[in-house]
Amino acid sequence: MRALIWNAASIVIATLLLAVSCTSGSDPSNAESPQGTTEDRAATRIVPTNAVNEIDPNRTDYFNVSQSETSTLEAAPDCSYESDNRLIIGGLLPQTGKLDYLEPAQQAAIQLALDDIDRAEGVTGRDVIYLPGDSGSSGSTLVAAQRHLEEGADVIFGPPSSVLSKQVTSEITGSCRIQISSANTAAGFTPLEQNQLYFRTAASDELQGQALSDIVARSAATNVSIIAEDGLYGQALAAFTTTALGNANIEVAQTVYDPTAVDFNAAADSATATSPDAIVLIGFEESSQILKELLRRGITTDKIYLSDGNAGNALGEKFTAPNELDGIRGVLPGAEAPSPFKRRLNQLDEDIVDYSFSPETYDAIVIVALAAELAQSDAAPEIAKRINGVTSGGARCSSFAQCKKLINGGETDIDYNGISGPLSFSSNGEPTEATFAVVEFG
Repeated sequence: MRALIWNAASIVIATLLLAVSCTSGSDPSNAESPQGTTEDRAATRIVPTNAVNEIDPNRTDYFNVSQSETSTLEAAPDCSYESDNRLIIGGLLPQTGKLDYLEPAQQAAIQLALDDIDRAEGVTGRDVIYLPGDSGSSGSTLVAAQRHLEEGADVIFGPPSSVLSKQVTSEITGSCRIQISSANTAAGFTPLEQNQLYFRTAASDELQGQALSDIVARSAATNVSIIAEDGLYGQALAAFTTTALGNANIEVAQTVYDPTAVDFNAAADSATATSPDAIVLIGFEESSQILKELLRRGITTDKIYLSDGNAGNALGEKFTAPNELDGIRGVLPGAEAPSPFKRRLNQLDEDIVDYSFSPETYDAIVIVALAAELAQSDAAPEIAKRINGVTSGGARCSSFAQCKKLINGGETDIDYNGISGPLSFSSNGEPTEATFAVVEFG
């Protein structure tokens, strides 16, 4: 048995859909917000750039963050459609655009998951069909999502961009189909508002706030200043981080700044007014200007912590003095891809160098397949009713084949712990456990 990867079925359909998307009263290509997007978080790339200030991979550490939930409720979608007993997954990956560097590893992870599923005789005894699609822009994402729905996809995987994802979520879930992403980290994805058909294997910004609090607390800081950009991303992550620090009995002062400002002196003055033990900087590209102001005011690098919007080598390229950022730390969501997993990905694509979100991608496909196997159906509502339960409680298993063997033996309560580690989905259809990388310039 072999997974089937179908290319676009009809140029005519795609052309018609493009016409529809471009006559809706706005230009989809210009619809992306400058705040809170995964594109803005492209700074998190830690692939070497040969700049004089880079993240030192030898100093990178990984740790788990978890949140307790007394009980997890399964999704209960209030919609239905006729099942054809063949699971079809439509992909929305950035084949083009600013995030195209994520596509090779995610595409290989999808293929690897499909291969492993097929080796275990598929889902409900049949192979899984995968439909490729591009999420390089608003327009291409909408076209691909609509095409997948036309072609009978039960599940839409992606896109990695939170903003692009939100632009197609209503279309997907409103069609009684599942959407699952391995890289959406932004706040605001509420399954109850999306027919309880939206899921993600990526850690939310709420967990990132806990992760930031944890690494700051390690330094024994008692007085922390948070500087956050005045956008959806900055406001939400600052609130989550403040709550977590408060729970650790750490005093917090917040400074909010306009990311389009020309001068950031006032923000730096406000953030340093309380003589903080540590400063958490939450922002995007403009973070380099604020960082320069903090360093000018004598804040030492060991007191500065970055979020996933700015913790990367793109930030280091804005500084020309060697080792100027040494000691600055930050957190990035995403599990470390184990070496055997990387080797398997490279067997499919030897040119992969960035493995970001590939463990979460593999796990997303396996989780959907296991839920479909438990349901003995490819119908999205039936699959959705079992997704949360597949990731928590019950008999533990770590591969599709192992979990399917338990199901075939009569076990109806399994706990899949995958490549990205334990996930333990909440009632919101997202991990309550996740892995973060602590990165450091050096």
